[in-house]
Parts: sequence; structure tokens; C-alpha cells
Amino acid sequence: MIFLLVAIVFMLQVKRNEEKIVEAQNKVREIATRYTDLRGQLYQELSTEFKDDLPRWRASIKPDLTVRFEEPTVQFDTGNATVKDSFKTILNSFFPRYIRILRSPKYADAIEEEVLPELEAAALLASSDPDASEQSPPERAFTVRVEV
Repeated sequence: MIFLLVAIVFMLQVKRNEEKIVEAQNKVREIATRYTDLRGQLYQELSTEFKDDLPRWRASIKPDLTVRFEEPTVQFDTGNATVKDSFKTILNSFFPRYIRILRSPKYADAIEEEVLPELEAAALLASSDPDASEQSPPERAFTVRVEV
């Protein structure tokens, strides 16, 4: 009789744990779906916003939301870390529109981090550094990544 009681209690605990596991799996599935949907919407919105400018800027937006300016000669003169005026013009057009989309109510709560890799950030800031002319620009393209 005691064995039967212990078995029934154990089965009830297993059933409760099973329900909690199913509930947790459903939450994970919901979060993953929301993440995928928001990331796709953000990619579409950024692509639409910059569709006319990207070819002219020799830039691209990847589905992982990486924005890459692929022509280093537009960014810097060879052997010089100062950002060219033409690239400053591109950035002055790009960043306000980019940030406006990222901070729109639709995405503001979902975006966890805006990452500007150190090398690229240093290169952008180099124009305000008096010793910048002695530094070399980074060899890879400028990248901005958003982690949703």
C-alpha cells in the first residue's frame, strides 16, 4: 500500500515537471520566433531605407544585420588614418537614418546592443586625434553589427 502511494506521488511530480518542461519549451519557441521575425523585419527595413545608396557607397547589409562598407579607398587615403571627407559625407547620411530605424518604437525594446568594433571606432575617431597621421587605417572594411 505504501509503495502504491509513493508511486502515485512520484507520477504526479513527473507530470508536473513534464508540464513545466513543455511550458518552458513553448516560451523558448515563442522567443525564437519573435527574434527571427524582428530580425527579418529589421533587415527588410534597413534594406529598403538604403537600397538606393548602398550600391553608390559600395556597401551592403547582410541578413545577419552586418552593415559593411566594402571600399577602403573611399574611407581612407593609403597610409593615413584620417577619415576622408567623402566617407564623412556617407556616414553623415547613413548614421542618422540607421539609428532612427534602430531606435524606432518597433525595435527599441528588442535591440540589446549596438556594436561598433574597436578598430573601426578607433579609425573613425582618428580624425580628432592629433597623432592620427602617424597611424595606419584598419585593413578590413568598416562594420556595424546589431545584435537583436
